[in-house]
Amino acid sequence: MDSSLDGTSRGDKELVSETLRVESKLFYLDLKENGRGRYLKISEKGNNRERSTIIVPSSGIPWFVELFHYYAAASDGGSLVNKELPIENKVFFFDVGENPRGKFLRVSESGAGPRGRSSLIIPSGGAGLTGWASFRDTLSRILAAEGQWSGQAMPAMEHPSFQDPGSVAGSQKVVGPGPSPPALVSAENGSQILRVGQKRFFLDPGANHRGQFVRITEVRRARVGGLAVTSNRKKIVW
Repeated sequence: MDSSLDGTSRGDKELVSETLRVESKLFYLDLKENGRGRYLKISEKGNNRERSTIIVPSSGIPWFVELFHYYAAASDGGSLVNKELPIENKVFFFDVGENPRGKFLRVSESGAGPRGRSSLIIPSGGAGLTGWASFRDTLSRILAAEGQWSGQAMPAMEHPSFQDPGSVAGSQKVVGPGPSPPALVSAENGSQILRVGQKRFFLDPGANHRGQFVRITEVRRARVGGLAVTSNRKKIVW
């Protein structure tokens, strides 16, 4: 699956849709599919903030299930650790907070897309953390449905992309399979695109009266930076 799932389009096929109310907020969880693969779109609609959406690659769904299980299981008063989940070219941050209305879990997505960081704020649901538990159960149903679409119906703990569920609990901050390795792909215009973590670099060879060069352009959020490397200063291997 392409790691640039930073948005959706009208042509995407909806496979599963769930709506969940937690206290005064509504959450929409939609499992969708397009030519690049499957993904989970989670949107929050509340009274006091604009609608917010995060996009989770399908490989991250079992990790979301286990992370919500970790947070929902803390109703006995145990301490919770904020977590980071690198998935493909994104990083998801799970941060526990508290305000006069009670505990909440902020789930933020930081990716390579133009939206930058987007976040959901999920109330705990009270002393029993029923809001987080309901979120976990909804994610579990979606994971089971995703397995059926893939022909791999199985519990979340046995999902093929879920390698070490025990690593979610405890003091370890960073969990999950980690980011995708660097990848070099060709664009339609002949440019080479190097994806490294959350960054994209465009490599364009050229020539002028001084000789050959390669222009390296970094695209990150709304900023664009460029660098030209001449061939007589550094050997370029394609």
